[in-house]
Amino acid sequence: GDIVAYVFQGRKLYNPTEGDAFTIPFGYLLMNLYLAYLVGNYPVKDLLGYGQQILLRTRRRSRWWVSKCLWCAGTVLSFYLLGYLVMLAAAAVSGGFSLALTPEIGAYSELYAADPVSRDWLPSALLLPAATSLALSLLQLALMTVVKPVGAYIVIAVVVAASAYFYTPLLIGNYAMLLRNASFLEGGIAFWPALLVDLGIALAAAAAGFLAFRRYDILDKV
Repeated sequence: GDIVAYVFQGRKLYNPTEGDAFTIPFGYLLMNLYLAYLVGNYPVKDLLGYGQQILLRTRRRSRWWVSKCLWCAGTVLSFYLLGYLVMLAAAAVSGGFSLALTPEIGAYSELYAADPVSRDWLPSALLLPAATSLALSLLQLALMTVVKPVGAYIVIAVVVAASAYFYTPLLIGNYAMLLRNASFLEGGIAFWPALLVDLGIALAAAAAGFLAFRRYDILDKV
């Protein structure tokens, strides 16, 4: 429990009017920016390579687009699955398994309270970061049909960085940080609304990306 909470803690609310010094949540930023790098420009490179031959033979852009959405989801889920396995290994080395937080967590994280506001914090820790990353990755994929891959990466990087600075449900990066979650913050991000918003954005991005891809001039991109 301590390891999971530490990895996904993010950053507490930033309030410059109270003289609060802004500290960069490196773990949160590295996870999401590295995932955006993994998504990168592979779909576009594929489309400008052997992907063109696949499109010519299948004659259906929908199949190519669905395959890339599935690849994107598989990349995100594999990334988090590997992370969970590493956390399990770290727990085994550290002395055992327990989903409860210990008082010692305050010594190396900003989660000072051993007893959170709500004891139902684990679903938020295990599911919301992955769901948020999935939404961001599919949004990045959709943006690649409109702008160049580097432009799509910059947009996602801005959303991720702005989420660390501003606390608002409109910036979904907040959903991936436990210190912004209702389990650790009174009036914070609630699990079910955040999960539904993440899934809604993911589906909307996939649908919007497909509509844009239908008008995508492949030959003009060569």
